[in-house]
Amino acid sequence: MEEVTQATPSAEAGSLGGSTGPAKPSLPWWQATVVIVLVGLLWRLGRYCLHFPIWGDEVMVALNLPGRSYLDLAGHLDHCQIAPILWLWAQKCAYVVAGHGEAALRFFPLVAGVLAMLGQTWLAWRLMPGRAAFFASALLAVAIWPVSMSTLAKHYSFDLFFAVVLLLPAQAVLTSVRPWRPMLLLACVIPVALLGSFPCLFVAGAANLVVLHSAWRGSWRERLAFVLVALATVFTAALVLWIGQNQLASATGSPGVDTREGMDRYWAKGFPPDSLLLWPWWVLMGLTGQIVAYPLGAERGGSILTAAMVAMGAWALVRTGRWRLALLLLAPIALNLVAGCLRRYPFGVSCRLAQALAPGICLLAGLGIDAFLAGCKPVLQRRLGIGLGVGLVLVGLGGLVRDMVMPYRDPVYVWTRQTLAEVMRTTGDDPVVIEQWTESMDCVFLWGLLHRAAPVHWMKTAPGRLEPVDRVWVFRQENADAPQTDLMADRPGWHEVESRRFDYLPARPDKMGGIRCTLRLFENGGP
Repeated sequence: MEEVTQATPSAEAGSLGGSTGPAKPSLPWWQATVVIVLVGLLWRLGRYCLHFPIWGDEVMVALNLPGRSYLDLAGHLDHCQIAPILWLWAQKCAYVVAGHGEAALRFFPLVAGVLAMLGQTWLAWRLMPGRAAFFASALLAVAIWPVSMSTLAKHYSFDLFFAVVLLLPAQAVLTSVRPWRPMLLLACVIPVALLGSFPCLFVAGAANLVVLHSAWRGSWRERLAFVLVALATVFTAALVLWIGQNQLASATGSPGVDTREGMDRYWAKGFPPDSLLLWPWWVLMGLTGQIVAYPLGAERGGSILTAAMVAMGAWALVRTGRWRLALLLLAPIALNLVAGCLRRYPFGVSCRLAQALAPGICLLAGLGIDAFLAGCKPVLQRRLGIGLGVGLVLVGLGGLVRDMVMPYRDPVYVWTRQTLAEVMRTTGDDPVVIEQWTESMDCVFLWGLLHRAAPVHWMKTAPGRLEPVDRVWVFRQENADAPQTDLMADRPGWHEVESRRFDYLPARPDKMGGIRCTLRLFENGGP
């Protein structure tokens, strides 16, 4: 069993010593990788098929799809949202072709998440020996953040996918005997990646550093290829930043507050504190917090073990002369830190915002675990290697079981889905009047009612459209922001014949207030 837990000396020397190709595969670790990738695929597909109720963060960006053309999506967005243009176009396409349901809106994020996992596996097996490649693949395959982002109607799985796409040609520059060829491929990939992901600017910046070193020491072909890479990066980055600035300048509905200010407030912990004395602590908490939560972790130092493995992996690369690969994988983190210090992109506050850093983090952590095990006695190596591998499989299977038991993000969204379904069933084909402004309604209710097949009239347009009908349902979500007016009170001949009430009582009222919705049927009995 010794070969199961320890790569051969030649494979380790070749893989960590700067060879021009991938290490020879270690069959048992390759078989283990296939198992863990299948577990990750099962978890992603299972979570997708469970149809978690759509929730507020997904809906707020989805509300920008109806009524906007593909070109309009490059301009201002409502509801304090920013998103890369290629992702918005993919979502618009899914919305037009397949409708407004959860499965349609989450389809492209799922495809991106699955392809990112497979690309990460290929990358790991190309760059490092069997045991390290297994752990680098497994950390991404069964980590909760990449899995959940793959089944969320948000752009974060695109960040992960395009980061892997950029790393593939970038690492080939380091191993190819003709580096100008992968440089040209990188120049073609960068524009697509940056249009599909804002934080992939960090990965593209790291790739440019690596390509610059190769071009500096290479022939005229490498230097010309680097110029193309740099030009593709600069011009696409300028376009992407222009789109981002348009989105950040969008109005939020609050007087004097645009999306930029709203984002700054929401992600305030991702920017450095006012006192310079607290900066080192802020950086340390960021580097050991959620951005390295693979496969599990928490904020404020809760992922310190993974961070230690990342440091060991980076040192293993530097020690064996592969410092350029270490630079390629670590520089995106450094560039994210610089952006955070400049208050341009949050650093260390959330793993979902740092999905573009995940491939490099998992590759380094996998190599660090391998280096840690290599320092143990052979028997302990075997036991720890098998134990960690089995543990990662259990993390993936346990995550799937948990999702099957609780197929929702929060119970309130289950209640919202059930309430909307009951409203649709009760009202049938009768017209429905929403007795409040759209701005004051919960966005999930708003999304569901906007896509009701039968007529829906809003408070601004309802009075002039009630005359031709004899019965109408009036819906109201009662909250502190909604104007509590009775639209039907002064309409002669109309009388209430039925009333229903839907209440949500949270388990922890101190964290969230209750929600009440009313549905009333009015009939026109004449003067």
